[in-house]
Amino acid sequence: MIRAISILCGLLLTGCSETTGGKVADRAIDSQAIYARAGARFTNAVLFKPAEPAAPDLPFNLAPLIMLEVSETNLPPQLSDGLSGAAGSSAKPGPVVCAWSDTLPLRGHPHARIAFYWNHAPAVGPRQSANSAQGVRITLGTNGQPMIWEVMADTSGRRLIIVSEELERRAIAEFGPPLAGRRFSVETAANGSPDTLVMRVIDDGPVAMGPIIYLAKDTRDVATIICRCMPAQAASLVGTRNYDLMPHLAPPFSWPWDSLETRLRLPDF
Repeated sequence: MIRAISILCGLLLTGCSETTGGKVADRAIDSQAIYARAGARFTNAVLFKPAEPAAPDLPFNLAPLIMLEVSETNLPPQLSDGLSGAAGSSAKPGPVVCAWSDTLPLRGHPHARIAFYWNHAPAVGPRQSANSAQGVRITLGTNGQPMIWEVMADTSGRRLIIVSEELERRAIAEFGPPLAGRRFSVETAANGSPDTLVMRVIDDGPVAMGPIIYLAKDTRDVATIICRCMPAQAASLVGTRNYDLMPHLAPPFSWPWDSLETRLRLPDF
């Protein structure tokens, strides 16, 4: 396991205006809260897993297990505080996760990429979900193993990324230690992409497999993402439900991100 190298954030900046200093301080507070929630444990959670197709394929193999944090232990059968059908899809009334694949060049090599997207049912009672939809986009290494996970939305406004231990190891070998104000070597300079944050490095799986995504109960923020080979971060599983995986030949919407090469110091992978 790579030991995370903690770097003190530069909060005491000379020659900055009060407004700029406040933004830097706010980002530092956000960062610490995101790092903390990455290691948090849910007391109760509902598991959503992909229904197995007749012929398993790459989207199924990389489809996420979704752990939704809940307060209740006696849930209704429909688990209405969870995933809903895909937007504009009346054919599948139950939980649906959309998936689409493409390929992108990074440092002169083609890399397979697959994105997963889902909507959320309205929260039960007075609570309202801040993220009505959520998703994760996975970029594979040239060896076919997942290396980068991009979170679609977060209430902090940050662009959250999780990377594999192997990718961080390669970044350290090529670029050296993390830059000032950053925790991981794979991250670009803080002033170059200030809204991007690598929230954690996770273990490499023995084979290519989908991640486990932990969703916070009120916001539907991604609390953390782990490899299935890592210890669970939920104490009690109070319900399980399958979701239908719906492949798309083309993305149903534009992913709200720019290039990975502008957000990470990418080694060859």
